[in-house]
Parts: sequence; structure tokens; C-alpha cells
Amino acid sequence: MLATELAKQASIDHLMFVDENSMEVVKGPKKTKSSFSFDRVFPPTSSQKEIFEDLAELVQSLIDGYNVCVFAYGQTGSGKTYTMEGGLGSEEKGMIPRSIEHIFTALEDSPIT
Repeated sequence: MLATELAKQASIDHLMFVDENSMEVVKGPKKTKSSFSFDRVFPPTSSQKEIFEDLAELVQSLIDGYNVCVFAYGQTGSGKTYTMEGGLGSEEKGMIPRSIEHIFTALEDSPIT
């Protein structure tokens, strides 16, 4: 979450991050729980670096010649653009700039054949 969002809302009572692959959504006056499983779930406390560490394996697969697709899904205003593009500081770089850096570093390190 952005700093301004964190200031407005100290916690997210309706989302519970069970583990790295699942989350629960609590909704309605009866507090109905719905459970969801994903390949990976990142809570709002995750850093851009932490998210890229998981994504770096896919970028390496791309370099190795495999087709790769990263799909950012979520509600409007949930941070998809920030996660993909990032902010101005080096720690805030998103997945796109980090992926490009990873690709160019791999190109520089590979021998020319």
C-alpha cells in the first residue's frame, strides 16, 4: 500500500493472508469467509524487492527462451500499476524496470557466440 493509504487505513479487516499461497475475504454482516488459492500471494507489507525475487525466475525463463506472461490482477486502485512500474527511488522500482535490468545484466554476462 502507498504511504497515504496506510495513513488512512491501519489494517485491512476484510482480507486475511493465510500463507504465501492463499488468502481469505470476509464480507457482509454475517462475516462470510471465502478462501482463495493462488501461485503466490503478496500481502501489503511486501516490498518491491521481495516481489521481484519471486518474479526473477520467470525473467530467467524468458532469457532461456521460454514464453512468459506476468498478469497483474486486482481491484481498481489496489496497486497494480505501482507494482509493475514502481516509484522514483531505487527501492521503489517496479517489476518492469527490475526485469529489464535483469535481462541486460544477463546479456552483459553472457559470452558472445
